[in-house]
Amino acid sequence: MGERGCTVSELTELLQSLQHTEALQLLNPTIKIVVEPESQAVFSGQMVKLSCWATGYPLLYYQWFKEKKMVPNGNSPELIFSQVTAEDAGLYICRVNSDFSYEFSQWAQLDVCDSQRDSDVQGSYLELPEKKIHIYLHPQSQNLTVGQMLILQCEAMGNPPPQYQWCKEEFPLPNGEEKAYVVSCVDIEHQGTYWCRVYNNQENEESRKVKVTIEELNDLARPDLEQPTERQFGK
Repeated sequence: MGERGCTVSELTELLQSLQHTEALQLLNPTIKIVVEPESQAVFSGQMVKLSCWATGYPLLYYQWFKEKKMVPNGNSPELIFSQVTAEDAGLYICRVNSDFSYEFSQWAQLDVCDSQRDSDVQGSYLELPEKKIHIYLHPQSQNLTVGQMLILQCEAMGNPPPQYQWCKEEFPLPNGEEKAYVVSCVDIEHQGTYWCRVYNNQENEESRKVKVTIEELNDLARPDLEQPTERQFGK
């Protein structure tokens, strides 16, 4: 095209004016997320930045979500909290879209600790003997309907720092190796008993077992936010 004096941008504009959608889809490369948001644990009052950068053509649009709700003014590659609060804690994801396609980033978990709670946790950690794991946040039983989001959380202290493995019934779950296990759109098959095994090279502990109940509602519209069904989160 360069030899004929026509750039990709000019050709795209011409095809857009002709409304030649199929040719535009072939011409425009797919969206590729090159910087994923990372999970973070911070103190309240700190500045926090979640980043999501992508490549694509001709123009990309960004939208951040907390759980399944749009973040107000969250339409840039960087989501910035100048002074983060406990209310900002949660699970975040970024949707990147062009005129022809879209991609979702990985999930990022933002944990925000106030000074008093963090002081208590750090004090407990300093007093924790070797070969001892302490689970201080257990998962909770949940009653959901088909299409809702399932979030199970388990947090522990240990020396050495512990690892996590989520289980359903008697079997370990794929992508269940982080402290939060999430299914963004549940179905009947996700019903059952869950728990988390917390371990290091010295000890092994299990969280309490919880029941997840899923109700099926016929002809109920699924959530309009399309997402991958299962994701894992950083520690």
